[in-house]
Amino acid sequence: MASTRRPTSVRQSLETTTTGAECVNLGAGAGAAGTPAVAGSSRGRDTGGWDATLTTRCLLEYCAQYPQHKQFVKDVLQKDGFNLEHLAGTPFAADKDCVLAAVSNCGASLQFAAPQLRSDHDVVIQAVQSDPFSLGFACQTLKADAGVVLAALRRDPAALALADSRLFSSDDFMLAAIKLDATAATYAAPKLLSDPNFRAAAKAANSVVGHWFVNTEHFPGLQDPAVQQEFEQPPG
Repeated sequence: MASTRRPTSVRQSLETTTTGAECVNLGAGAGAAGTPAVAGSSRGRDTGGWDATLTTRCLLEYCAQYPQHKQFVKDVLQKDGFNLEHLAGTPFAADKDCVLAAVSNCGASLQFAAPQLRSDHDVVIQAVQSDPFSLGFACQTLKADAGVVLAALRRDPAALALADSRLFSSDDFMLAAIKLDATAATYAAPKLLSDPNFRAAAKAANSVVGHWFVNTEHFPGLQDPAVQQEFEQPPG
């Protein structure tokens, strides 16, 4: 028979989670110190004991009302960061420690963080290292931050599509991106592509880029014999 022992804390409540299900055993009455008592939260038949269930969502939404449960919330987010969606708009979504715990597990949870934390360099770096495409949830200033974007590109070069276009005119940034992946050259601003010095530097940064430049429809302006000959020569 399943135990109906009354949990003595929120943490213990979570530890009674049924295998394979996101639910915990809680009662409907006032609990011991630190134990949630959520009116109208039980599902199914209420026998008056401790066999009523709450989902993780309900538990987190309850805990969001009480700052003293911060460590418990952090522990939940470290195991599944996407649970931050249940805390969106609450003080925990504006708590840097809790949000860091969430994004380190699931970068996409950045979308549920308070705006000031989507503008926080430390939080966004952690998010893109977990999921490079979480760059799309960062503030525009950090989408234009070369260090943040390059951190995302090291995980997946395709994340360059989410960067601020101002970076595409920076020769230093574009060369760093091209060094990671030659296809980054497709984002380079026309003024860079028309500069022979930039093209030479790009070729030196990534030997594949020369072949790629002259064998794609992305650079029709570079598909002339002189440019092709330029890229057929090995880097100096």
